[in-house]
Amino acid sequence: MKREHLQLLALRADNSKTNQQGRLDKFALARHRDSLRCGVGSVAMQALWSLQLGNQERLFFEPNFSSQKHGKFGFREWWDWKIFAGGVQFQRRK
Repeated sequence: MKREHLQLLALRADNSKTNQQGRLDKFALARHRDSLRCGVGSVAMQALWSLQLGNQERLFFEPNFSSQKHGKFGFREWWDWKIFAGGVQFQRRK
């Protein structure tokens, strides 16, 4: 039996839209061998498109403790980056 390595994207959030009390929420997303169904690959492709090919400015990853939004670990501007934009209407192909 061949062993395969599992690639995983793990995220933590202590302050989000539905969590204002500081509870530590954990999220995970596993790779899929089919690139069209891979959630990790889709997030990576969106980051590539937005930061390299799109018009979004390069993000700074150092914490900003002078922001009003900062918590225990400081605020990072990329935390406001929207991965899934709401309110977009798509038309089905016929």
